[in-house]
Amino acid sequence: MRIRFVIPTIDSMSERIIVHPYIYILATSVKRCSANHEPRTLSIKIPRLLLAELISHALQDDPNESCGLLLGVGEIADEVHRMSNVNVKPISRYAMQRGELLEAQEKAKKSDRAFVAIYHSHTFTQGYPSKTDIKNAVAVASISTRHVIISLVEKTRPVVRAFEIDPKANVTELVIKTDGEQYRASD
Repeated sequence: MRIRFVIPTIDSMSERIIVHPYIYILATSVKRCSANHEPRTLSIKIPRLLLAELISHALQDDPNESCGLLLGVGEIADEVHRMSNVNVKPISRYAMQRGELLEAQEKAKKSDRAFVAIYHSHTFTQGYPSKTDIKNAVAVASISTRHVIISLVEKTRPVVRAFEIDPKANVTELVIKTDGEQYRASD
């Protein structure tokens, strides 16, 4: 199987990022009040080529869940670090290999970067954290509170969504920002 990377654009009318006519990423606005009660947008920036790589990884590992890490600085991802799914039920769960995780931590440390997010795919369910995802996210909150889920419910229309899951199991959807010019359906 040959995967072709495509450059996504943004459909401002429906607030979705178009990766391909049949592949898109939800980009809904999510607001949270800061200390001074002004709403702010919670977001994560994932360049379009990395989004394409996330989708490619999910499709390659299908029907098993894919998993990995997004490396970068702050809220900006600059590299996809694929991991092996070593769960005994890889069709419906994921677990990262400890040795690969230690290698990724060393790689991030040497390059003055951090884990921007943990990612995995849902091969048969929507792109929202399951109870198991939330429980696992709380357990690894020291690594990253941001999680990216690639849903393959419709194989020809993968959906990528991002969430912040804090140590108290609160789930907040993040806006996925990307690079490039905004797509407009009409001028």
